[in-house]
Amino acid sequence: MPVLIAGILGNLFLGVVCFSIIYSKLGIPVSLDYIQVRQVVVNSPAEKAGIKEGDQIIEVAGKTVDQVADFIKIIEENQGQEISVKTRSLQYALIPRENPPEGEGRLGIMITDFENRFYPWWQMPFLSAWYGIKEAVVWSLMILGGIGLTIVQLFKGVAPEVAGPVGIFQLTTAVAKQGILDLIQFVGILSINLGILNLLPFPALDGGHLMFVFLGKLIKEEKRDKIEHVINTVGFIFLLSLMVLVTINDLGRLFKDSPLAEFVQSLMP
Repeated sequence: MPVLIAGILGNLFLGVVCFSIIYSKLGIPVSLDYIQVRQVVVNSPAEKAGIKEGDQIIEVAGKTVDQVADFIKIIEENQGQEISVKTRSLQYALIPRENPPEGEGRLGIMITDFENRFYPWWQMPFLSAWYGIKEAVVWSLMILGGIGLTIVQLFKGVAPEVAGPVGIFQLTTAVAKQGILDLIQFVGILSINLGILNLLPFPALDGGHLMFVFLGKLIKEEKRDKIEHVINTVGFIFLLSLMVLVTINDLGRLFKDSPLAEFVQSLMP
């Protein structure tokens, strides 16, 4: 049991380490008691009204705000109508656009309700590790939800969006081009994903072996070994077959516009 659990914990630990490195480099996120403007789009309602990058918004349409979700909700409720936006120093009047350009938002600003802070060098490793653990927990819950959704889709006959070795290689290559921190974060997410998958009580996975360890006290050893061998063999064959199908799907996406793919499609009825 310790050996089986060690593999799962190893994946989870690597994820925590990766996330800790990210927080140590980018800082620790701290909630603000105001909305901070990070960017203002040119020729947007916000720029025309005089709002500038770095402004601290504390009130919108007469309502105090300190969270992005509340800010967006108020803006959505007042689109096309003149509203007041109050910062710590000034108050502005502007009209949220009803049909803004894609990616600009109704006011044309990028906002946040937290900032990344750096603490003394002797505190940063502990804080980074703590936030790395919390990040790992959040991703674990999201991955479990995704696995549940995938199972539901399979029962409904809907092909889920999954990636095999080829797909993971493509994603890793794309992320690596964005920078080393993005790559480290991707490795952390991938490691957490592998740890959660291995924890599932499925034949041939660590979770499946753990299940038989617990059943060992209920079933005689000889009988248990035979049952375990048969079930794990079937599970292993299933996983290999699934990997082949997923790889074929990944290759199909990779070469979908190639002459070979067009030739193969032309032969199909």
